[in-house]
Amino acid sequence: MKRSVCIIGPGSHFSFLIRQGLIHEVVKHYGRCLYIVVGNKYSHPNSSVFMGIEQKELRFPKGLKVLTPTNLVSLIKIILKYRPIIVSDFGLKPRIWYIYIVARLLSCPIVYNSSIPRAPFGLLWNINKTESRLRKKKIETYFLWSLRMMGLISVDILFTASEIERKKHVNSQWINHVVPVNALQTDERPEGRSVSEKYVVYLDAAEPNHGDNKGRGWEEVDPRQHYMNLNKLLELVSSVIGKEYVICLHPKRPDMELYKDKMSGRVTIGKTPHYVRQAALVLFSTTSAFNAGVMYDKPLIQINDSTLNPFWKDLNRQYTEIFGCPSIDCSSLCTTDAILAAYKSALVHRTGNAYRNYAKNYIFLSGNQEMSSSTQIVEHLVEFYG
Repeated sequence: MKRSVCIIGPGSHFSFLIRQGLIHEVVKHYGRCLYIVVGNKYSHPNSSVFMGIEQKELRFPKGLKVLTPTNLVSLIKIILKYRPIIVSDFGLKPRIWYIYIVARLLSCPIVYNSSIPRAPFGLLWNINKTESRLRKKKIETYFLWSLRMMGLISVDILFTASEIERKKHVNSQWINHVVPVNALQTDERPEGRSVSEKYVVYLDAAEPNHGDNKGRGWEEVDPRQHYMNLNKLLELVSSVIGKEYVICLHPKRPDMELYKDKMSGRVTIGKTPHYVRQAALVLFSTTSAFNAGVMYDKPLIQINDSTLNPFWKDLNRQYTEIFGCPSIDCSSLCTTDAILAAYKSALVHRTGNAYRNYAKNYIFLSGNQEMSSSTQIVEHLVEFYG
């Protein structure tokens, strides 16, 4: 009898969407996929519309079974009933420690899926406004260390798409096996669809009101000036390159209509792989979505905004250091010649070592460029646990 696989994650549509490939692969190999919802927010993945994504594009197999344990007893009953392989890509936040502990005490395998490639970016804290949060973080770190020392929180397999993360954990005392896999974006490569060069595509990071910004003590930025500057730049780039521009909004953006009003180009959400695949040029800010551009071997230009707060300036700097593509400041006056120069530089950068090394270390870490991330993960689960 095959094992059951249980994915742990939040209950939002976005959460189901980014796990879509893994859910399908688990059902394909195991016949069903359990999904334990963490937190109170839950909306069924097959409800009619998800932020501009039509229902036909968000289909899940019949084998998906969503479970919403309301307390510790109900969680124990679920784990005793199914004895599943626990798969989490939800980090080690305190609110899910109890799941790891229960699974470990009941001898269930625990797998951590880190196939969303995370370059080693540090997120800048506003020390003056986050002293209490930093103290809380230190306390959490101490308790997590204590639980690891007691053997109550440990991981049997870490699947990672990051070479730096692989090196960091390969000799870890609390992780038994570290397995390199391809990046999550490789799940989104449709078969039989050609790659074209129809658009200039901008990948939005929601800088003015992103939760990471506020959560580290920085004030939200007024989006009006930022998006006015950005729109001017995108119009100019579109004119110079001779392609229509498309904005792919951050998938958690709640106010899509507001930004449709601000931008003259096509504004989409949930369509990033589709448009990146058809891009002549990909522009991006501080978002891991640019990995899709690298996967499809597109020329990339980083868009900065010097009017943003120190949090975003520091993150922009880190993206520049690790990837090294040309950049443009949307808050400064930009000329046609400057855009042409940046575009030519992006074409050269695409063939250079920095681009290739990034693809090797953060997109195709397994060394096999043909397989999707979720296929690799499930094949390893079958190999390890049957």
